[in-house]
Amino acid sequence: MKNSKVLILKDNYNSFEQYYLDKLNECGIDAEFYYTSSSMLRKAFTHYALPFESLWYGGWKNNLDTYDCIIVFDSLHSANLLKYIRKKYRKRLIFWHWNPIKRDKDISIWAETKKMCEHWTFNPSDAERYEMNLNNQFFFYQNQEDVSKGESAFFVGTDKGRYEKIVAISDDLKGMGIAIDFHVISMNGNDTRKYIEKTYMEYSDVMSHIRKSKAVVEIVQDGQNGLTARALEAMFFETKLITNNRAIRNFNFYNYNDIFIIGEDNNDRLDAFLHTPFQPIEKKALYQYDANGWLDNFMRRK
Repeated sequence: MKNSKVLILKDNYNSFEQYYLDKLNECGIDAEFYYTSSSMLRKAFTHYALPFESLWYGGWKNNLDTYDCIIVFDSLHSANLLKYIRKKYRKRLIFWHWNPIKRDKDISIWAETKKMCEHWTFNPSDAERYEMNLNNQFFFYQNQEDVSKGESAFFVGTDKGRYEKIVAISDDLKGMGIAIDFHVISMNGNDTRKYIEKTYMEYSDVMSHIRKSKAVVEIVQDGQNGLTARALEAMFFETKLITNNRAIRNFNFYNYNDIFIIGEDNNDRLDAFLHTPFQPIEKKALYQYDANGWLDNFMRRK
């Protein structure tokens, strides 16, 4: 949003969320945690939408009028924060859905606030169903280090009903001599299936794995056809991507050499795909997926 002063409000509950907060600020964008505390008492107030929740809001609440636009990320449990901002602030307010709408609380927040703020999503299916505006996910330009790619394929993520598909692609890759570096998170203490882990990987480790892997594997959830952060991580780190998201072909950075689409590309070419080098993408082609380009999209696509 060139020549506009923007405030971004989002969560910081894990290393992935904190990385985005830190990098947004490094890009010269004001980005803050919603609240003043991560204490259990605060979490009770915001999770259950208790009275006087606003006492826990950060210092940003005293400076609302200094911004031309406020963008709120979707890690909220109720519409209270959006209602608070709208009561005190009459300029542009955007609620950014960077997760697919799956839960009742997501639908409830949308229904309560659709007339008081703009709703934007990365997911075309949600954009159509809920009459939202569409923007892409974003990541950050990286310093391209001279890192030797290994012989492994990397996956990390929660099960979310994807386990069978994850195992199927691992079997294909293993048959081609590719090392399997898969980490499937399940909080079920009795889950002893292969690749299952009980703790989340730190995001710095995720990025290190992506940077050093021969390929990143992405299995999107049913009903999701928007561009994911995982796909962008692969492109910005110049690592090949194996994905079941057929819609990725529609993005300007798509390259047959760098992206293999499960269920669409012939499996016979997977071995050759893995053993040819990544073809770097021009920086200008990735601009709209960088943080500043993502912000500009809100103006261009309004």
